[in-house]
Amino acid sequence: MEPPLTTFGPDSQLVASRVRRTAERGLTLLNYAVGLALTFGGLALAVHWHARYGGFRAVRSFYLYDAWAFGALELLAAHAMRRGWPTRWVLQLLPLAVPVIAYQYFIIHFVLRRL
Repeated sequence: MEPPLTTFGPDSQLVASRVRRTAERGLTLLNYAVGLALTFGGLALAVHWHARYGGFRAVRSFYLYDAWAFGALELLAAHAMRRGWPTRWVLQLLPLAVPVIAYQYFIIHFVLRRL
């Protein structure tokens, strides 16, 4: 019978280290995938909108900047995780601030302006 995971022994730190490295590797790949998809997807959408409609309106620009900001912060978090920076876990939280700030900007510039 194997000992429970809560017991500390010579192998428990090795297992915890392996789990941490696997989680960091998975987060790195996920951050790169999301960051590249948002950044290049936003760029492709911008080219499509510019070709089809001849430019951007305020709401379209808002969506593009929001996607680019989120994508750039995801790429920064992925790079920090890959390099093993001490702030890598804090940088994982930065993209979560983008929707909050974007919501406030949207309310101020689009909703309140029309009232």
